[in-house]
Amino acid sequence: MTKELRLGGHLRADEGLAYVVATARGMMYNEVQIMCGNGTDYTPWDVSQELTAKYRKLSYEITTTVHFPYVINPCEQIPQRRGYYKQSFKKYIDAAEALGARRIVVHPGFKKDLTEAQAYTNLMAFVEQVWKEDTRLELLLETDSGSKNGSAIGSAEFIAEVIANMETPAIRMCIDTEHLFARGVNLWDAAVRKDFLAEYGSLISLVHLNCPDKEVTLGSFLDRHNTPFEDRKDLSHQGLIEDLSVFPMILERSSLAVQQKDNVYIRRVLGQPLEKQRA
Repeated sequence: MTKELRLGGHLRADEGLAYVVATARGMMYNEVQIMCGNGTDYTPWDVSQELTAKYRKLSYEITTTVHFPYVINPCEQIPQRRGYYKQSFKKYIDAAEALGARRIVVHPGFKKDLTEAQAYTNLMAFVEQVWKEDTRLELLLETDSGSKNGSAIGSAEFIAEVIANMETPAIRMCIDTEHLFARGVNLWDAAVRKDFLAEYGSLISLVHLNCPDKEVTLGSFLDRHNTPFEDRKDLSHQGLIEDLSVFPMILERSSLAVQQKDNVYIRRVLGQPLEKQRA
């Protein structure tokens, strides 16, 4: 029996929650990722109880993931800023729960002038202080694209260590294929992918299935992914898509046209074309 394909895209919620659902339905998505505010907003949008109830009803059988803003730094050392980030984080958790989301995604952050050990301690403490044990959400720490100065700490190794030392199974990993490529981890290479999944596969709850833009080279630390899979012909996509399709997958393309092109391509690779599903 073929495993159900869980595929969706990051959609702009600032166009309205009804737009998110209509777009997802039109693209045959059963997964969506949204933000409850802009990427630089510390406070989520004020969405009414009526609107969130309508979204939960409209999005029936579509799993929602909420991506938190990029400005929250869980590794922050300065107490005043840490306090502010924690307040912001809790507000976004409440918003995600109101929308009926299943997962939240957050970047581990930047260590700045801290040592990696200090950043690790700060991140662990942050998660323990903001996480509510009674929530139905999963908290996914996402691999980032790294930084040339080593300040970005979102490597798979670092995240796995955090997860191993948390006492709740609700803390999991989200991998971004482009981010890993930018860090020097080439999941398009079958041997690398096999070793990576053997080590981290049991921790992964979501995949951001992103193709590096043409100017992104292995280990370049560039976070750019709006090139369709078919246009990056130097990379072998079929094995990557087949192996990662065991996880829910999100396409993070700013262009819906590019997103749809990849949507069609991925389904064709997996033998599940849109036409067949609609029939």
